Amino acid sequence: MYAGNQANESQTSFDFVEVLPSDDATDVASREWQRLRENLALIRAQIQDLQSKEETLQSQVDAWLVILSAAGMESTPELNDEAKTAPIKQDRPMTNKQESANAVVDLLHEVGGALHYRQIYEKLAARGIEVKGKNPPNTLLARFFDDPRLERVRQGTYQIKPLEEVKQDE
Repeated sequence: MYAGNQANESQTSFDFVEVLPSDDATDVASREWQRLRENLALIRAQIQDLQSKEETLQSQVDAWLVILSAAGMESTPELNDEAKTAPIKQDRPMTNKQESANAVVDLLHEVGGALHYRQIYEKLAARGIEVKGKNPPNTLLARFFDDPRLERVRQGTYQIKPLEEVKQDE
């Protein structure tokens, strides 16, 4: 069997020139590759624009939730259902203390209870929310531990403060 394969290989002459694409095919492939790169750049720009708009809208929603809470009203069921069924994947780093605290408050609202700061970090990371630093969970904790909407229930574990306490702190 081996000798047969060897004989076959020696009889078969393979011309690599026939396999290489023609100049026309290379030009078509090059143009298509460039078109795809341009489309990808356009899509990425649109995503950045949408993320910016999302941040603006989210801050407006958060502000209205505070206003509704201060008026003694709960948020609408549609907002609660949406938050539970569609966690947001950001795939970008959080850039400031307020943004980090808002993400933690949103997460704890969804969970409906207390979480250790390392669990909070893990759940946010699973959503694509990145925290930079030598020790990202500790960096996250430093950004939210003194937020007036949160309370420490035991070492390293935080939950949303009852609404009455948040109003008293203001």
